[in-house]
Amino acid sequence: MQSVDKNDVNISKLFVWKKRYDIEGINGEDKLSVWIRVVGDADLNKARVYALRKSAELRKAFKEDDSYARLIYLSDMSDIPEDNIIQLILVASATYVTRQALEVVQTPYPVEPNSDADLELMEKFQSEVDGWAQKRNDDLKKYIEEQLEKIEKELKSKTKDELVKEYEKLVIASACENEMIKSFREMCVFYACYLDENLTEHLFQNFEDFENLPEFYKKQFVDLYREVEINTDELKK
Repeated sequence: MQSVDKNDVNISKLFVWKKRYDIEGINGEDKLSVWIRVVGDADLNKARVYALRKSAELRKAFKEDDSYARLIYLSDMSDIPEDNIIQLILVASATYVTRQALEVVQTPYPVEPNSDADLELMEKFQSEVDGWAQKRNDDLKKYIEEQLEKIEKELKSKTKDELVKEYEKLVIASACENEMIKSFREMCVFYACYLDENLTEHLFQNFEDFENLPEFYKKQFVDLYREVEINTDELKK
């Protein structure tokens, strides 16, 4: 992903590996103080393995007729017109096309003139810098629109059965990816939370303790862990 924010790098974030937080109670009054650390490589690998297994379980469930996965995620498309299915596919494809655009589309950043350049040249450079973000957005939009047009053209040549299979393929891919991300983050929380500043006493004795929490608490823990994590783009900069 292209980025030009080079001057807002805060190197101190590289050293913030643990922090104390207060977990809000459902009634808004009770609080639990907890220390959250950035998970190390060993625990990260365990979280990845767990997440991949959960994703694989869901993908396997989709292959079974009348499975919970198919009942939850896949609708009966028999009465839906082909044009509507095409639109559903395009909407489902937008996320992947956008992600691809962020990776492949390059918008050259203006080259700064030499320090002894004349004023007019410096003004031109600054004007190009000011307009770079809009140009970047325009480039991304153009790429995304072109790719979606190509996809739509291809879809219009398919039969309804082929369209349904294409839509189901996208839904399954999205559901499995979301399951993988969710499971990974939750397992990271399990490894990251402690009751003491020295990080010797785990908050959760086993993963089931976390799994059985109400969603109200789970969301807080996941959001707080993501806050502690070093942002990948910032680290690259």
